[in-house]
Amino acid sequence: MPYYYADEKMMLLSINHSERELERYLQDNLPICLDNFSMFQEEGYQITAGKIEIKAKFKGKVMIELDYPIIISQGVSVIELNHFSNQINLDLPKYFSVSQKLVETSVEKPGYVCLTCMENLATQENMRIESYPIHDQSYFENDIVWYRLEDKHPKSFGGSNFSFEFVIEYVSPEIEEQLQIEDIQNLEGNVGELLTYSVKANLNEVKFKDDTDLFEIGKNGEISFIPTYERKGTHFITITAESVSGQTDQELFILKIS
Repeated sequence: MPYYYADEKMMLLSINHSERELERYLQDNLPICLDNFSMFQEEGYQITAGKIEIKAKFKGKVMIELDYPIIISQGVSVIELNHFSNQINLDLPKYFSVSQKLVETSVEKPGYVCLTCMENLATQENMRIESYPIHDQSYFENDIVWYRLEDKHPKSFGGSNFSFEFVIEYVSPEIEEQLQIEDIQNLEGNVGELLTYSVKANLNEVKFKDDTDLFEIGKNGEISFIPTYERKGTHFITITAESVSGQTDQELFILKIS
């Protein structure tokens, strides 16, 4: 099963590369399939075969051109064959195009399978698209999504319907760090004396607000004021922080003024 996305890399095959792959496959497996023409030799035929040369093209159909010099003889009869060709009514470039769009969507929308995207593509291209997320519970945690593409009116070859299948490595969503205000210790101050404190958070570019009229916290978390006699006593104060992405956090502390 080919991986079309793994290790943050797209590994889609080009049509040209796929044509060469099919040529190599036929080159390697045709002699095995023919079994050195043993079935015909058992019938009394003498067969001499030359070098195999194959050319594959995907242009709306799968077109195979085979140059394979063969001399067949039986008694005084001799037949020479050289060129063979075949066409399969299968639009492979369409499958490559749809698979590329599915991979790009998975990368652009990490963390889930876009069912709407699949449905729209299936309607546009008149095909069925199925996906099977598979969770790897082993140490390697190699989670994948298995895609299966098939025409709505499947093409049958050798008694089986043609399907185009590939897998991609599951793209995890980026998890944003949660905003947290560092614990604020309870503060004590004296009337007429400068009181300072710096509120801090775990993220950068955070804005702070307070819910008291004792002071106005700075945007960067600085508290600086001189308590007056009228403010003696214990005060419960809430500080709110907000990140650039809209996350918020609050921290309650006690301020005692003597």
